Amino acid sequence: MTRSRWLGLRLFILFVCLYLLTSGGRIVSSDGNTMYLLTRSIVEEKTVAIPYGNGYPGVDGRLYPKAGIGQAILAAPFYVVGRAVYNRAGFEESERGYVMRFATACLEPFAAAIAVVLLLHVCFCLGHGVKSSLALALAFGFSTPIWVYSKGFLTEPITTALLLGSVLGLLLFKRSGRRRHLVVAGLCVGMTVLVKYAMLLAAVPIVIFFVSSCFPMKHRSSELSALSGLGRLLAFGIPLALCAMVALWYNQARFGTVLESGYGVEVSRAGFGTPLLVGLFGQLFSSGKSIFLYAPVLVLSWSGFAVFKRKFGAEALLFASVFIINVLFYSKFLSWAGDGSWGPRYLIPFVPLLLVPVGSLLSSPTVGRLTWAAFVLLAVVGFLVQVGGVSIYFGSYLREIGEYPYQREFTDPRFLSDSHFIPNYSPVYGHWKMLARNVRLHMEGEYPDISFSSYSEEGDRIPLDEGGRKELLTGLDFWFTYLFYVGKWKSVYWLIVLILGGLGTISGLLTAKTLFDRRPAFA
Repeated sequence: MTRSRWLGLRLFILFVCLYLLTSGGRIVSSDGNTMYLLTRSIVEEKTVAIPYGNGYPGVDGRLYPKAGIGQAILAAPFYVVGRAVYNRAGFEESERGYVMRFATACLEPFAAAIAVVLLLHVCFCLGHGVKSSLALALAFGFSTPIWVYSKGFLTEPITTALLLGSVLGLLLFKRSGRRRHLVVAGLCVGMTVLVKYAMLLAAVPIVIFFVSSCFPMKHRSSELSALSGLGRLLAFGIPLALCAMVALWYNQARFGTVLESGYGVEVSRAGFGTPLLVGLFGQLFSSGKSIFLYAPVLVLSWSGFAVFKRKFGAEALLFASVFIINVLFYSKFLSWAGDGSWGPRYLIPFVPLLLVPVGSLLSSPTVGRLTWAAFVLLAVVGFLVQVGGVSIYFGSYLREIGEYPYQREFTDPRFLSDSHFIPNYSPVYGHWKMLARNVRLHMEGEYPDISFSSYSEEGDRIPLDEGGRKELLTGLDFWFTYLFYVGKWKSVYWLIVLILGGLGTISGLLTAKTLFDRRPAFA
């Protein structure tokens, strides 16, 4: 195994251990719970109908999810592993719902950790130095919302990893000319859309990049020249077409027509009534949702992009077009903020594309210590921002400030406006305020005392009564703290914590050693 692959493996172990250790161990969002139910239906009942959740009546009168099927397909192996663990570990029947949801949601920590590694290799493909590439990957993993989203069961970590996989596949093909890289790229593009149909807005520029960059008249590589245009098209297009066929079958199975995606008002004119400037300001500069507030290292993208564009014009155009198209699209969307969630949820998959130009800046031979100091400072600030988001459940914060249960209709322009636009209600500030208070209470021996009811097929997505939900306002959002709160803590859980913490620490130390290694680059 090459040094670069060993580094990628260490980085993966570091982040998958971190993300698993800090996960919430539960699925609390309505969208996430619907995807869990779809995963369960596919594995257990071989159907895409669900018993309840976010969906619409289908062609046969049963309820079908409105979201894509890709996440459920990828989560199915985790569900199967969870079922095996439940059947063999002696859990009580009332605990089945928790075990299965915990196992299924483990897809997200793995996807987020893979995304970190893929970003590292994208930087290597673009010729960034080892130090700058590794620093960028670490900043992405520790100092952007990907960490927080690894805790839930939403699509952001998956689409981020698939988007990076498609970019990496095309970059590797341009460098080596090997057919398998095009196959991977096409499969990742197709799966990205299969997970979330709106990712078609990112897929189109990637396909255009493939056509413009992989069909040149002159080739740098003899291998690239040997692979015919038809061969390139088939290698990239067949996996993409297979994913499209799955999407069309899924539409037909649910609603009796291949043209019905399952989204109603979201794809109608009424779903895009937000004034453009409101959505742009909210996603880029507001006190509650600015992407630069939740990922401060992106501030350097502005200067890094100029350096990146001079050397990689086509890639710069690809990254910029993907981000601009999507930020404009979601700025008009009724739910531009992706509520209720940590930061601008819909922009999270594109954060790595904005980070790559920062790597060009850091790898520049003329870069000074001041630039590196600014990068480290912004990364540390971003890390502190994520610590608040990881430690406190976002729903608890909204309940804390009185914005949940929701006081306004979703279509009201002032829906959650306090947390969006008023600085002293910013979640970044509010989460840290709650974290400081809750840690102090825990140290004083005061912590939530709750009991979970069992999950049933027709049960609530959060099996807590109103009193229990209020109790959690003083809790910390980790799977092991919840076990402690409900009195289910066992000595074996200490072993799990020690293994994850030990492996993560060893990998982190080895990775840090590489960061300060003076040996030549190995990309």
